Formats: sequence, structure tokens, C-alpha cells
Amino acid sequence: MRGEELRCGDDGDCPDTLICVFGMCQAPTPCTESVDCPGDLVCIQDVCRAPCTQDADCGSPLVWACDQASGECVQRCLNDNMCPDGQYCDAGLCADAECTTDAECNPPGNICEGADQGRGHCVDVVLCGPNDECPVGFTCDATTGRCEPLPGCRTDRDCDARTPTARTASACPPRPAPR
Repeated sequence: MRGEELRCGDDGDCPDTLICVFGMCQAPTPCTESVDCPGDLVCIQDVCRAPCTQDADCGSPLVWACDQASGECVQRCLNDNMCPDGQYCDAGLCADAECTTDAECNPPGNICEGADQGRGHCVDVVLCGPNDECPVGFTCDATTGRCEPLPGCRTDRDCDARTPTARTASACPPRPAPR
């Protein structure tokens, strides 16, 4: 078989030590991020591979999602602690930290939340109104003067199972009226 090219549709078509990349069996190239990979390959689960086009390309769809814009697999999450160091949970997917200080956030006045844990991301600051008013789903924190999400609804899992749509403004959608 030396010199013979092995065509494949997926890794299962290749001998045990090889993986399928762009339809050909080849030895895996280890990586820690996509810049470590040659050409059009991206780093997926520590190996250089063809970019993903669907969640199934990334492994378990319960754990991974395909970012079709970059062709890279992104870990799913429910909170920041589920993400690797240097990332935070953004809308159910792990994302790279974006700030280390408040000054890095725009517009001025926004804050860098989670920077002390290496998971900094810019957050809009909503100040309490003159009579401690805040938008629906928020409450006024008297010590900071900022509107904070009401406890009990920080992720979709906190919302009623009969309303599978995502939460908005940290508040669960209203429950359907009984019939």
C-alpha cells in the first residue's frame, strides 16, 4: 500500500492511525489552536482537520457546536465554569475572553465582568432609575446603583419547560395562559 492514496468519507474509512482530511486518509497533525494548522485546516479537538460544516463534525452535538463562519468547533455551555480557561459562556457557547479591564470596553461606562477569573467580557451597565426603577427582569442593586438580573433566571434551564424559547433580558418568557 506504500505510495497508494487512501480515499475516505470519514475517519472510519481510514486505518486506525490515520484520519480523513479533505477525502484522503492521512496522519493527524496535532494542534492547540487553528494557527498551528497548515493551509485551510482548523484545530478540532487537538487535531488539524477540514473545517466543520455541521455540529456532527465536532463530536457530540450536546457538547460541541460548529461555528460555520470560522469552520471551528465551539464548546457548548450553561455557565462560565463549563468553558476552558480564558473563555466565558456567551449565549450557550464558549467564547474567548474579550477584556481584562473596564477601560477596554466600549462605550465608556460598560464594565469588564469576570476579568478577575480570566473570563472577562464587556457588559452593558444599566443604571437604576430615580426611584430605583429597572427594566423587566432586573432589580436595582442599591450598593452599586446598577440594575442586576433577577435571581432564578440566568439560563434557559431556569425557565419553564413548556416555553423552550430562549430567555430575554434575563427574564423567562411568560408562561402560556391556561386554556
